[in-house]
Amino acid sequence: MSKKTTETENKYHSSKLELMAIECRTLSAEDQVPMMQHADDTLKELILILENNNEDRTKEEKQKVQDYVLKRNRLFRVINDGERERLLFVIPKSIRKSIVVKFHDLL
Repeated sequence: MSKKTTETENKYHSSKLELMAIECRTLSAEDQVPMMQHADDTLKELILILENNNEDRTKEEKQKVQDYVLKRNRLFRVINDGERERLLFVIPKSIRKSIVVKFHDLL
């Protein structure tokens, strides 16, 4: 690979990251989370599995996603407390601390 190709790729990736940063600033918090979910490798794997038909999933894949559901491009964890089923937004590890700090500051 030539040096020029590498420089072009670096410029492309820099531009792409800048656009993602701009999108994050203009999106609502609710819309930022799905974007961050797709950027998280662990969550992205779950999302990709859930995007496949259930019949096409392996036994291991079915087991990985048994407590998760994908709705409107957002990953939720399914919690059943005996009385009702609740869907909890899955927060990527990369933004958990910032969310805790933001909510703590609101109190």
